[in-house]
Amino acid sequence: MTKLGDLFADFSRIDLDARGGYARVAEVKVMDRKDGTPSECAFKLMRHEIEYEKGMERFEGELRLLKDIQSNVQAPLPITKIYNSGFSSVELSSALHHRDTPDLRQTIYPTGTDIDKFISTGRDLQNKDPGRWIPYLIIELASYNDSLLRQIQHQPQDDLAGLYRLPTGEVILMALQLLEVVDYLHKKHNRAYMDWKPEHLYWSGSRKSVKLIDWNVTTSLDDGPGRKQNIRDDIRLFCGAALYIGLTFVDPDDPTRKIGPRPTTELTSPVPEIRRRYWTDRPEFYQRGSTLDDHIKEIIRKGLDPRQGFESPEELRQTLIRYANNELGVPKEDLSPSVNPSSDYFKALSEIRLAQSQLLQAQRHLIDATEVHGERTEFTRVFDTIKNALRNFPLS
Repeated sequence: MTKLGDLFADFSRIDLDARGGYARVAEVKVMDRKDGTPSECAFKLMRHEIEYEKGMERFEGELRLLKDIQSNVQAPLPITKIYNSGFSSVELSSALHHRDTPDLRQTIYPTGTDIDKFISTGRDLQNKDPGRWIPYLIIELASYNDSLLRQIQHQPQDDLAGLYRLPTGEVILMALQLLEVVDYLHKKHNRAYMDWKPEHLYWSGSRKSVKLIDWNVTTSLDDGPGRKQNIRDDIRLFCGAALYIGLTFVDPDDPTRKIGPRPTTELTSPVPEIRRRYWTDRPEFYQRGSTLDDHIKEIIRKGLDPRQGFESPEELRQTLIRYANNELGVPKEDLSPSVNPSSDYFKALSEIRLAQSQLLQAQRHLIDATEVHGERTEFTRVFDTIKNALRNFPLS
């Protein structure tokens, strides 16, 4: 019999940013790594309040899709990897809900990434002890500090000029990588992601890379209202949550509304909410408008307008590449995470990210100095000076 502590330890940062939907998430330390699983992963457990059959369907679908994607070595890098699955007790879900330390002696039933084993184990446990066991998945952990939602929530409250946001060039880089995912899902798996939210995007400006998490609400392109409309909806939702919010850090429909997940209890159903969240056909840009040029605004307006929109990921991709070249002087070759920039604009962004890293290291040295010598006015002054230097640019 396998115990929770045989496989995992150090359940920390419980729930991260995921308050709604079907699952609770914790960052865990992996004890058994014989299969090559990373030392730290995301432990995604079905909420015990959710109807079992509905939750099980979502978890099975996510496992099936991620395993299928993972079998293709050419799958886009932003897609998170799947490492394990299984069933744990409702007590663990309750502990994560209350942010308690789980009892590592409790029983757990791992099933690897074998879908048939996952399904049969769930069925057997339900027959034996209905409502006692719920599914979990072990998934690649996206870097905690790269959360786009966290970067949004850390913006200064007095930024009336709208300076605190990601650079336009970085948002284009992020969008191009995500559009590769959109195109891949449409063509290789006949599915649309649909669940576009800033809490699902993890962007690193220093590495120029993005991770896309949470795969349990993808939609078949053949579902109602049909393939063509599902593609348009997927791209439109992408434009709202990735492009608009990435460039403004405000809700496209209401700048005063706090961006982020809402508790499941506030939603009639998590699924209908997907189709309208972060989507408006009248983007106003609010206080960020003065820091965005008319060309990028027009791209976003077209992307969000149900009467226009983009017919394919490739159409939007080419539009963004032309914008980067015409407005920012960035050649197509620079729009890759693995390329050293040739344009002055991206050289500047690289220097900014390097300077941020050095300033953060300077802060750590001041913290060390305080621990050794005690609080000093000079330590605080220099620390605050660095803090002010960092405040107008997301750290990611």
